[in-house]
Amino acid sequence: FRSISSPVLAGDLILCPYARGASLTAVRLGDDVPEEKRIAWKREDLGADVPTPTVVDNRAYILADDGKVTCIDVATGKDVWSDSLPRNRAKYYSSPVYADGKLYLSREDGAIFVVAAGDKFELLASNQVPGETVATPVLVNSKILIRTFDGLY
Repeated sequence: FRSISSPVLAGDLILCPYARGASLTAVRLGDDVPEEKRIAWKREDLGADVPTPTVVDNRAYILADDGKVTCIDVATGKDVWSDSLPRNRAKYYSSPVYADGKLYLSREDGAIFVVAAGDKFELLASNQVPGETVATPVLVNSKILIRTFDGLY
């Protein structure tokens, strides 16, 4: 199995997506953690192939390449909510980013979705930039930078 998405730090855990989006494992960090207790929890039904999960306030937001978004409690690995962004043949390759209580998620065809970070799934907005993108949006100085194959918006 290959892994493209990166591990992400979540308090004293590191969340490790693996196996083409087929698993997500929480590993405890620290020199004083016995080896048999290193794995805090493991999910074989959840993961991300390319997008790296985003962690905000003890919640992790996992975006699958088909647009399924799952919010989990980092400590337990249990779902808080799960829902899907609008379906399309285009995939989700960029990682979700967080700012001001919102997640920004972009699809390969240039569609950018804004979802509330919180206790339930709420799609707040959808926008479109011209062209295709697989790059993760960058948030800087109250602006969102989106790189497509042919431009920067």
